[in-house]
Amino acid sequence: MAKCRTIAICNQKGGVGKTTTALNLGVGRAAQGLSIFEYAPNSSAAKAYAEFTKEVTENDRTDNII
Repeated sequence: MAKCRTIAICNQKGGVGKTTTALNLGVGRAAQGLSIFEYAPNSSAAKAYAEFTKEVTENDRTDNII
């Protein structure tokens, strides 16, 4: 845990890409050999990614595409 860092991604307005930025940072870490679940399993990014993955896999139907 000594190597852990906290990165805050914030903005006062919704819809500005905070979650996207956090997920991309996780993907970037994964490219260096660690998944977001290994690097920071309890982080909001890991939780958001897990929820997104669950939503996509549960709704894997082409008739839901807008």
